[in-house]
Amino acid sequence: MPPDSRQLERSSAVFSVITGVQVRAARAMLGWSIDELSLKTGLSANTIKRVEADDQSRPSSRSTITKVKEVLEGEGVLFIGHGAAAPGVQLVRKLG
Repeated sequence: MPPDSRQLERSSAVFSVITGVQVRAARAMLGWSIDELSLKTGLSANTIKRVEADDQSRPSSRSTITKVKEVLEGEGVLFIGHGAAAPGVQLVRKLG
């Protein structure tokens, strides 16, 4: 396998998809509005709405999903359940 293929395979394995339901739940757990998540990610409110809608006719880019995921994880959100497992979120920090 050429080096570029191995690198692409590794980067795909590291990238895990999160769902719009998980993003909405994480935002709710943090008590954030769409505008607040938009501000913290540097993405537009419409982009956040599109991520949360899971609209497969206009899927979000990998960089958009990664940015949202990183910001939420930075606040203590843990994304659980992938593939066949039921997706969910857990807050792993104390509130307040």
